Amino acid sequence: MATAALMALLGAAALIAAPPVAQAQNQTQAQAQTAAGPARTLTLPQARAAADAALRAGKFGDAEIIAKGLLLADPDDAFAHLVLAAAAQGMGRWTDARTAARTAYYKAEARPQRHQAAQIASRAAFQDKRTLAAQLWLRRAVEAAPNGTPVRAQTEARYRALRRASPYTIFAGMAVSPSSNVNNGAETRFNRIEGLPFVGFLSPDAQALSGIVAQGRAGARIKLSYGKRHLTTLTPALSVTRVFLSEDAQEQSPTSENADFARTDLSLRLAHAQTLQSAPKLQLSYGASLGRGWRAGDLDQSWAELSAGAALRDVAGGIAQAQVSRRVQRSETTEGLRAETNTLRLGWQRSIGQGHKLSAQAFVADTSSNRANARKSSKGASLTFAPDLSIGPARLSLTLGATQTHYEDYAVGFFAVPGGRTDTTRFGRIAISFDDWDYAGFTPTVGITTSRTTSNVSRFDTQTTGVSFGIRSSF
Repeated sequence: MATAALMALLGAAALIAAPPVAQAQNQTQAQAQTAAGPARTLTLPQARAAADAALRAGKFGDAEIIAKGLLLADPDDAFAHLVLAAAAQGMGRWTDARTAARTAYYKAEARPQRHQAAQIASRAAFQDKRTLAAQLWLRRAVEAAPNGTPVRAQTEARYRALRRASPYTIFAGMAVSPSSNVNNGAETRFNRIEGLPFVGFLSPDAQALSGIVAQGRAGARIKLSYGKRHLTTLTPALSVTRVFLSEDAQEQSPTSENADFARTDLSLRLAHAQTLQSAPKLQLSYGASLGRGWRAGDLDQSWAELSAGAALRDVAGGIAQAQVSRRVQRSETTEGLRAETNTLRLGWQRSIGQGHKLSAQAFVADTSSNRANARKSSKGASLTFAPDLSIGPARLSLTLGATQTHYEDYAVGFFAVPGGRTDTTRFGRIAISFDDWDYAGFTPTVGITTSRTTSNVSRFDTQTTGVSFGIRSSF
C-alpha cells in the first residue's frame, strides 16, 4: 500500500467522526496528501478490515498508520489500540507494544480482545526481561479465555512454560479460619494423669479458646541453575500467623491477648533436584534450610535442616516418594536448650479410574533433646482421595489420617508420668475448590477440618473444628 494511500486512510478515519465542515476540510487535506493517487474514503469497518489485513501481511507500519487514523475517530477504540500493540510487537518495539496492549486490555469489553491484548502484553514484558509482569499478563489472558476451551488450556500451558523459564517466581497464599480451639488448649479445666492419684487444675489460657486464625505465606523461588535434567533454587519465605480471640474466649481468659498467640517464621532454603540420564524415571533431591521463629513478638527459636529425597515413577501405577531429614533446633529463650529430629517420610500418588486421584503419606520421627519433656518419637499416616466429580461449582477432596507421639521421659512437675506420655490424634479434612469461580488462575477454596487428640495426660486431650477460607493457584 502506497504511503499516499495510507495517508488518505488516516484522513478518512478522521472524516467518520468529524462534523460536516470539518469533514470537508479533512477530505480536502486528505486529497491533497494523495497526489500520487486518488483519495479513498473508508468506513470504520473497512478501516478495521484494512488494519487486520496489513497485520496478516506483515505490513506493521501500514497497520500502525491505519490504527492511528481509527483513534482519531475514537480514542477509546480497543481494536485500534490492539492493532497498535500488534504492530509494535511485529516491529520489535516492546515497550510501545506493552503500553498499547495494556490500554487495549482495559478499554476492551469483549473477552477475546482482552485475551489478545494480555497475550501481547505478556510477550512484550518477557522480551523486556520483565518476567513477573509477563506471568501476570498471562494470568490475565487465562482469565479472559472461556473455561474448558482449547484456547484456555493452551494459555495455561504457556504460563507453566513461562514460569519454568523464569529465573524467579513470586508465590503467596493466605487463609482465614474460624476455629473452636485457636491455642490447642485442653477440653476441660482438670488435668488428670493416668497412674497418678491426684488431679490438677489448668489456667484459663491452657484451655481451648475459640476465635479466628489468619495465616499467610509469601516468598520467592530463585533459580540459581537449571537445565533439562537439573534445577537448583534458593527460596526465602515468610510465614505469619495471627489469632483473634472471640468474645467468649476473652471472657474465659481475660489476661490473654491476641498478640500472645502470634507467630512469625522466616526461612531460607537451598534445594537441588536432578534426573539421572541412566535412570530417567528416578529424580533425586537435596536441600538445606535455615530459619528463625518469633512467638508473641519475641525471638523464640532458630533451626537448621538437611534433607535428601527420591521420587520414582511407575511404582504400582503411580509415583513413589521418600525423604529423610535431620533438623537441629535451638531455643532462643532458654540458654543451652536444643533438640535434634530425624524424620523419614514416604509417599505415593496415582490417578485411578476416570481422573480420580489417590495419595498416601506416612512418616516416622525421633527427637532427642537435653530437656526430658522434649524427647519424643512420632509416627503417622494419611490417605487423600480426590474424585473427578463436581457438585455444582465445587470440586472435593477428602483426607483421613492419624498420628501418635510418645514422650518416654515426660514429667509433670516432680512427678514422672507412668510409662511416659502418649498422644493419639485422629483427623479429617474436606477440601473444596471452586474452579469455575477463578480469576486469573486463582481459585477460592474452603477447608473443613476436625481433629481429636486423646492422651494419658488430660491436659493434652483436645478437640478442634475449623473452617478455612483461602485462595490457591489453579495451574
